[in-house]
This record gives sequence, C-alpha cells and structure tokens, in this order.
Amino acid sequence: MKFLEKLFFTMFPRLLLTGTPWVALWDEQERKAFLNAARIIFPIMMLVYILHYFTVDRSEGLAPSELWFNYRFGMAAICGVTALFYCVPKLSANRLYKVPLILACAVCTYFQARTVVWYPKVPYLYVYAFIFFSAVMLRSSIMRSVLLAAAFSALTWSTLVEAGQSPAMIASASVVTMVFVIIARSKYVSDINLFIANQRNFDQQKKFIEVNLEFTNQIKAFLPAEISKRLMYFIQESRMSTLQAIDEVLRPRTLPVACLYSDIRGFTRDSNDLSGYVSQAMLPNVKISTELVEKHNGIPRKIGDLIFAYYDSPEIQFNILNAMLSAASISRFNSQMNENLPEGQRIKRYILVSCGDAIVGNLSSYESAIEITAIGSPVNILSRIDELTKQSPLKEQLEQGDVIITSRFAELLGAIRPQIDLKKINLRSLNLKIRDFDDVESIYVFKTTKNNLEALMDESRSSIRYAGVA
Repeated sequence: MKFLEKLFFTMFPRLLLTGTPWVALWDEQERKAFLNAARIIFPIMMLVYILHYFTVDRSEGLAPSELWFNYRFGMAAICGVTALFYCVPKLSANRLYKVPLILACAVCTYFQARTVVWYPKVPYLYVYAFIFFSAVMLRSSIMRSVLLAAAFSALTWSTLVEAGQSPAMIASASVVTMVFVIIARSKYVSDINLFIANQRNFDQQKKFIEVNLEFTNQIKAFLPAEISKRLMYFIQESRMSTLQAIDEVLRPRTLPVACLYSDIRGFTRDSNDLSGYVSQAMLPNVKISTELVEKHNGIPRKIGDLIFAYYDSPEIQFNILNAMLSAASISRFNSQMNENLPEGQRIKRYILVSCGDAIVGNLSSYESAIEITAIGSPVNILSRIDELTKQSPLKEQLEQGDVIITSRFAELLGAIRPQIDLKKINLRSLNLKIRDFDDVESIYVFKTTKNNLEALMDESRSSIRYAGVA
C-alpha cells in the first residue's frame, strides 16, 4: 500500500501540497525558477542558432543556403521573441506563462527533425535531446513531463520516418527519452517534500520566536527599563534565548557603581490619608521620580516610599554623572510638585548619593521572586547617612531638595565637573558619627542652584550608554 501511495505521489507530487497553506508560495517559487531559467536559456539558444549557421552550415556548404539561413535565423527569432516574452513582467505574469515555452520548444524540436530530412548526416538523436531538455525545462511533474515528451515524439514521428528512420528505432528512442525524463523529474517530488519540511520548520521557528517574544515582553513588564534594554540587546544582537539573556544580564557581579537613596519624611504618619496624600502626592511623586532615574540609565528599586537605584556602567564617571542627573531632576521635580500641593500633602525628601564597588544583579534565586539590587558599602552608607538627617545638628544644615553626597563621590564629581560648588559638612564638628562608618568624617551637599545645575548639565547631553550594549 505504501508503495502504491509513493508511486501515486511520485506521478502527481503537487498533491502533497493539498491542504497546506503553502500552495501559493510553492507556485510563486516555481514561477521564479522557471522564468529565471527561460531568461537565460532562450537567449543562449538564439545565439547558438546564429553561430551554428556561420560556423557549421556555411563551412559544410549546406544547400540550399537560403533554406539553412531561413531555418537558423527563423529559430533564432523564435527564441528571441520567447526570451523577450519572459523578460516583460506584464507578459510573464500571465497564468499560462508556460505556454510560450512549450510552443517555442515544439517548433524547435519539429524543425530539428526536419534537418534530418534536409541533411541526412544530422544525427536524429538530436531530436530526442531537444525533447528531453524541453520536458526538463517545463519544471513540472513526471506525468506532465512524460506527456510532453510523448507529444513531441508524436509530432516528429512522421518527419523522422520520412528521413528514413525505422519506426522501431524511433519508438526505442522515444521510450529511452521518456525514461531519462522520468529520472530527471523524479527529483520534483523530493523538492516538494523538502519545501514542505522547510516550511514546517520555518513555521515552528516562527512560533517559537513568537512565544519567546511574548515571554520576553511579559518578563520586561516586571523589569527596570535599563535591564530590559540589556535583555533585548542580548536577545537580538547576541542571539541568546530569553532565559540565557536573563541569566547573563542579571548574573551577580562586582562593579564600580553609583547609588541613589531617597525616602519621604513623615510618610508613616501621612500615609493614613489614602485618598489625599497617598493618591494625590506620594504615588505620583514616586512614579515620576522612578521615571527620572530610568531616564538616566539607573536601575531603581522601590520599597514603599523609598526609592533606591544603582548605576552600573563599567565607567564610574558615567555612573557619577547619571546619579547626579537623576538626583537633581528628582529634586527639581519635587520642588515644582510641592508648589501645586496643599501644605498637608507636600513631599519632604532628601536625596543621597554615593559610589564604590558593590555586587549587583539578581541577588535572589530564580525559583523565587527576582530581586534586582545592589549590596556593598556604597549602599549601606546611604541608609546610615539618612539616619543622621533626622538629627537636629545635621538637619539644621540642610534644606529640602538638597542632594547629600559622600566624600568619595564628591571627589570624583569634582574631577568630572570642577565648576560645581559643593558645601562641605564636617560631622565631627557637629558631634555626629555615621553608624558602622566611624572613619567617615564629612559629607557634602549639592544645592540645586542655577549655577550648579548649569555646571552639571554641561556636556552631559552626550549619549551615556551601558558599555555592554553600546
């Protein structure tokens, strides 16, 4: 049964496409291959006919010369017209685009048989070479190719008999030609099977990519914007899978970072007003502040009213600038927002920044919730300084909107933007000490004055990108 089925599809291979969505695609592919072959073969045939007349017919002294001239150049003209047909898109786009080839090949084959009558020394097997190549050029199934070969054999039968060829020899040559046609076109069924296999594989890959993209988009919704950009970079440029990209991007590593820390003063007390303070002030403030962090390549983490962010480009100066740009933007936004809020809903926050080496990335396991954060002294010192801002001696030195800077951060910022004016606060003179950081004697304050903001923004509009993505 399988043999009969295989034989059936060998004779009618196009039926393999029945029920698939790729019939039109296969037809278009075959049309292009057919047209490309016709546009090459017929000009070559035209040239061969012309050259044959000058190099063979005349040197052999074939007579009458007028007959051979008309024959060679007539065939050349037919080949030229056929080539022109297939080179004009409006003509070759016709549904019956194979008909001109069949007609041209029929004429060429018939007159090739006539040459055996005109000049008996011409091998009659040339006729069957024409039949074979005509059937192969048709680019069709075995059944149609054999039918074409049989029709052309019948077309030339009487002419070859007239030329003195025995019917037995003609029949034998016809059968042998058909066998060769069958062998040559048996590849057609394997071509269709390969095409179907490739399309199925392509569809599976397409579905896999769509699922992968959908999964990636779902993952991105829970990730900071900077992490999402890096994730897409590794997926698109490095050809990683989503899981491979996540593992690469979130893999914990030690980097020179800048950190930003800011929480809202009096939040615990004021948060009792859910419809007023929380909805109208706190939530919009935290949302915009987070967006400002992400605008400057920061990786934020929100814990209630607290905004923590780290900046982890391999170049520390980029991190310093990005952290300061974020801090200054949050400070200015906070001031502008408070101008439009009633006294009881105004947001009171300090913004603290530091720098140093820290371990960053996903510091949780993939079996539980992903926790993208940073661990190290530049993180810890900020929470300790924030404790001091609640004590009167330091509180009296600060104003709302001030950006508090650690000594190391101030040193690096001064090297990058020496025109920035920083206020130094000696903690020892205030009888204050940073818990767990006894050796730190001073901090600095960046005030969002016009001069400081202009100095900070100077040259900072150039693209500051994560080095692994740029």
